[in-house]
Amino acid sequence: MKPVMWAVAVAFVASLFFVGVTTLRKILRGESRGPVVVEIDGNKIGQEDFERIFYREMGLRYRHFQRESNRAPTQEEERGLRVTTANAVVNQIVLKELTLREARRMGLRVTDEDVRILIEKMPIFQTDGEFDRRKYENAALEEAGMTPGEFEAWLRDNILMDRVFTMVGSAARVSEAEVKAHFDEEGEKVRVAYAFLPAPPEPKAKPSEETLKAYYSAHLANYHLGRRVGIRYVLVDLATQRKAVKASEAEVKEYYERNKNVYADAGQIRSRHILFAVAPGGDDRAWEEARAKAEKTAARARAGEDFATLARELSEDPGSAREGGDLGFFPKGRTDPDFEAAAFALKEGEISGPVKSIYGYHVIKREPDFPPLEEQADEIKEMLETQAAENRALTLATDLAQRVGAGGDLAAEASGAGLKVEEAGPFEAAGTVGDLGWQQSLAEEAFTLEVGGTGSVLPVVDFDPRAPGRRRLRGYVVYQVAAKLEPGPAPFGEVKERVASDWRRDEALKAVSAAAGDLYGRAKETGGLAGAAKAAGADYGETAPFSRLTPAPELGGNYGVVAAAFGAQVGGVVGPLRAPSGYYVVEVLEKTPADPTLYATRADEYRASLLNERRQRMLEEWYQGLVARARIKNNLSAYLGAEEEEEPGERRGDFDLPFGALGY
Repeated sequence: MKPVMWAVAVAFVASLFFVGVTTLRKILRGESRGPVVVEIDGNKIGQEDFERIFYREMGLRYRHFQRESNRAPTQEEERGLRVTTANAVVNQIVLKELTLREARRMGLRVTDEDVRILIEKMPIFQTDGEFDRRKYENAALEEAGMTPGEFEAWLRDNILMDRVFTMVGSAARVSEAEVKAHFDEEGEKVRVAYAFLPAPPEPKAKPSEETLKAYYSAHLANYHLGRRVGIRYVLVDLATQRKAVKASEAEVKEYYERNKNVYADAGQIRSRHILFAVAPGGDDRAWEEARAKAEKTAARARAGEDFATLARELSEDPGSAREGGDLGFFPKGRTDPDFEAAAFALKEGEISGPVKSIYGYHVIKREPDFPPLEEQADEIKEMLETQAAENRALTLATDLAQRVGAGGDLAAEASGAGLKVEEAGPFEAAGTVGDLGWQQSLAEEAFTLEVGGTGSVLPVVDFDPRAPGRRRLRGYVVYQVAAKLEPGPAPFGEVKERVASDWRRDEALKAVSAAAGDLYGRAKETGGLAGAAKAAGADYGETAPFSRLTPAPELGGNYGVVAAAFGAQVGGVVGPLRAPSGYYVVEVLEKTPADPTLYATRADEYRASLLNERRQRMLEEWYQGLVARARIKNNLSAYLGAEEEEEPGERRGDFDLPFGALGY
């Protein structure tokens, strides 16, 4: 069963709110406090209900990770798993509460018979096509982490939610004409000849203030802004807090001793090997030579020569040789069966004789089931200090927000804590937040507050320059809304640089606009674009057939040029068409309509695609309406922050995180 609910859940997945890993560990150990985690129209979901779902979800995701990767997660991966799970649970709770409320309003219900029929039809609970109760009970306990009764209650709610989504989406309709038009539009192709006049370099002369203001006034619509918000904020920077913490050798050792068996607990071993390879199809002589080398090398290693050094010198496995033959940790089922059997049979520190595999002969050394402390100390120290810095930053930010929210002045409170107040904005809901960069949760939440209102303690994340494509926690922000501006043109001073850039681009394009007009006129008169392009000194070429969805690369991926081409008749010349870097003139050489014979086989596909798209939009709008009408308080950040209550000077308080900040 794949209910529509999962499409909705994915469409509105929450932003990740980074918290200290220590607080999440406390959740897992059941040491957390703070009775209310999320409140929906007065319905309070407390710690017990939240943690019951959290433990189950965490267990499911942890086991799924192990199955997919055949290893336990690293500290960083486990931290990410916990953070993701905590926020996903809050979203599950809200989605379920609002949807089941709608189900009651609609008068929908699910009977015991409905649940029984669905369970008995699930292939996962069947043996030889028949329902297997023992398999069902085991799967419910082991896979779902629930008793059968809990699973059936969960399933009942999900069936009910699915029925709500089905009813909401059932109003969606698409006509046959819409399906055919969609098919024709996507399937049609065009081939064109094009002439391109590139703009010269932008003028280096600096325009006067009067020139820019005149350009700004003439193009005011280009600088129209939506609703904007300005904030004053304090960033509790993680790098600064990192300097104030240091993990001792005793702490590093204690952590190591407590966690060193993580790989062994996951059924993995660590080995080194030296390979003497035999090429595929090698004859008996090649195999015998490899075996002799392996036997000689094994004797040298057993006599006391360093195994890693021998691997670097002799191993014919380039991937591991430079690492001293180290294969790291691996579970059963990952390597050659003969190699695996020999590796798992060895005792710690033991060295094998020649072991034959499909690759050749190996000499294997079994390493300890956990890395030695000296290999892990630096990494553990870095991790402990980073955790401590995160918790310290979160504590400082939480304390500051509590004092400001209780009537304190942000500037005065920040100054007393040695922190600096900055300003950002005005910015739009989908814009960047000053020097903080792209912080969508903050931007969305700020629009729900009044001027002077204090927002949640939110993480600030940016891209990690050391790992392109990955994001890192920069710190935590405490902010107040300083101003709210209605839609209208951006003040000239705010967009002056953009106006200057646009003016320079337009000036460069003006230099070729007349020539482009002449080129277009000459092509229309003569009926031949090639000759007109040559006379004008323009770049000329012809494209392969392309569709609306895959514009020809020769046209610069410019959808305006593409739309003009599809709007013209065969033999028609269109232009001059302005692009950011110059002007195009296009002649349509041929048009190929969508293959009508394919419509009979693909109409259902296009119909389903359009219908699903329309249903999804309806569901999104419907759910956004539910959220907008509900009074939702997400206290997850306060709940997690309260975990540090035992620290000196810690204060407790509630921080409402408006639902908009969750990305719904």
